[in-house]
Amino acid sequence: MIERPTTPGDWIQWDGPDGKWENYMGMIGEDSNRIPSINPPFENEGQEMGAYIHHHMACRLLGKDHSLPSMNDLVASSKYVDHLMMEFVDKNVEKILAVEATIPHPDDDDRKVRLDLIAYCKDHSGECTIIDWKFVKNKFYFNNYYEQMELYKKAYNEAQCGSFGPLLSNVLVVAINTHCEVAVESYGFMERRQYG
Repeated sequence: MIERPTTPGDWIQWDGPDGKWENYMGMIGEDSNRIPSINPPFENEGQEMGAYIHHHMACRLLGKDHSLPSMNDLVASSKYVDHLMMEFVDKNVEKILAVEATIPHPDDDDRKVRLDLIAYCKDHSGECTIIDWKFVKNKFYFNNYYEQMELYKKAYNEAQCGSFGPLLSNVLVVAINTHCEVAVESYGFMERRQYG
């Protein structure tokens, strides 16, 4: 039996247990599925907590040990990660395709676009979703993410055309605030759907 490759993507095995594995999402960079580093200094507490949450979420999704610098950082980010997992991931994600995924930048050959999570959500019909984690202090405000999400859509769609991966059905911002409330905003192409 040939084992499934551990590199990111949606792997399909042909011709039974001894058949060849092929990556349905070959455009995802080999440097994906890595834990993001935490790089101070930060402009404010919100930016710092956002970095901790991204780091801890990647560890949780990949089943790896965290490497947060102190127990206080771990405790602080754990409650947010627990709520994101419980309120969004466990309810909505069927299969993780790549964590901290890198794909080619659509306008600059020397750069890459990094996506927090690419996954098949439940009832996905073979199409995937890009999910971006955000930490906000109090009120949820989604208008300032439009350009970033448009870049994600353009980058994915252009990369997908050359690799025959799954179509993109949605781009979601999944935000959590200091009260551990979770809100989801869709920047997708399809009809609105309720998450949570």
